[in-house]
Amino acid sequence: MAGISMSDNILNILKIVYRDGVQSLLFRNSPVLREIVKSRTEGKELRYAAMYGRGGACGGDYGIVKAQAAETARNEEWKTVPGQIFSALTINQKEILASKSRKGAYMTVLGNKVFAALEAERKQLAKALYGTGYGEFGVAKAAGTLAAGSNTITLQEEEVIGIDVGTQFRFIKPDTNGTLGASATVSDLCSVTQIDGTIVTFSTAAAGSYAIGDVLCFEGSRTPNGEPWLPVGLGAWLPTVGNRTGTSWTNYINVPLYGVNRSKATDRLAGQFVLSGNAGTYKIADVISDLFRKCRRAGAEVDLIVMNDRKYAELIAELNANTTYWQSINDSSKASKTGATKGFNEIAFAFSTSWLNKVVDDPYCPYNKVFILEKKNLELVTYSNAEKVINDGVSSNEPGKADPEMEDGASFDQNGCRINIDDLVTIEPGTATAEGPAHCVSFNIYGTFVLFNTANSGVAVLQ
Repeated sequence: MAGISMSDNILNILKIVYRDGVQSLLFRNSPVLREIVKSRTEGKELRYAAMYGRGGACGGDYGIVKAQAAETARNEEWKTVPGQIFSALTINQKEILASKSRKGAYMTVLGNKVFAALEAERKQLAKALYGTGYGEFGVAKAAGTLAAGSNTITLQEEEVIGIDVGTQFRFIKPDTNGTLGASATVSDLCSVTQIDGTIVTFSTAAAGSYAIGDVLCFEGSRTPNGEPWLPVGLGAWLPTVGNRTGTSWTNYINVPLYGVNRSKATDRLAGQFVLSGNAGTYKIADVISDLFRKCRRAGAEVDLIVMNDRKYAELIAELNANTTYWQSINDSSKASKTGATKGFNEIAFAFSTSWLNKVVDDPYCPYNKVFILEKKNLELVTYSNAEKVINDGVSSNEPGKADPEMEDGASFDQNGCRINIDDLVTIEPGTATAEGPAHCVSFNIYGTFVLFNTANSGVAVLQ
């Protein structure tokens, strides 16, 4: 561009004006993660009991009833254990001194790095909310080959939202029981180098391949024994492996979750389930209503329906196509200007005396799933101060996203090395560099998602 002047003599006396602050171009965070209960715990496990059956000692023949009376109440004990998730940054004295005020930087380098670290943790927690603890963020929709070097893969929008340039991941082929545990097949390490819409470019050191259905998982999400590192989410509490049919489902549901074999009473111990018809043969609203009915039958006081924002848009289009509109013309309520509004600001579902108008569109929710929940039963149970991470300054499901300058006053440079700050932060020496010594600041969350009273919640798969 030509600029303000073509004369160097004039350009030499003109200033450059800077606008303070740093804009965030990152995605919004999960509204569901904000809304669910956060509670604190201690010890090695959180255990609780649930009655899944009442036995068969009831009837008109006392002899038969008495014979069945030895085993009536059937109970299970859940033995939940914590997962963990970390986010970290390094900072040196030169960076701190160079950005002490707006005179030297748009915002402090420390505040900028803290914001990036917390945003990374918020987004990976959001993906974990819908996963099984293995860091799932995507599924291969087609088979592909991997060349040593650069490769590309096309993901869905809600899969891309969980990653960034620099994300490391692996393709994992599930075991025959549908889990991503010790017997699953794990690819070589992949690193994201570019994101263009839904096309992700990544590099890997060795040639290989991946199959349709292979799961893309964050690196560092599996223990050496093949157990999940991350908090276990709804993908495990309300499983949909094999659409709950066939050999893979049978194998999966017989693997205990937190010490409970859920195959003995699936809908009670693994939640209600609805599978839609084939694509183009069903209405989204009908599927949700069916799942709503099942949860009500189980005794739920449903107060939250969660679905992906793209699927939410499809639901709006579906409702629009089946809605009759009435227009007021030349009456006392007519405004001075004629306007039109397309869409809905609230969608409600009702069944008998149950009424729910809390439908949340969460971009981190899998595209083809709908969850119906009681908010009081879904908790993020932690040893850590997770609320400090999750609170991004945005209320509930309102539009907007976190502002980097909310961390501009971060003062971890004043703390020195400490193992525990606010039940969240650890500061330790970082790697020495040519630019001087550095400190590593980490944000450490230990805990997991717990779905109490599983029978009162449900999941639908939209084919």
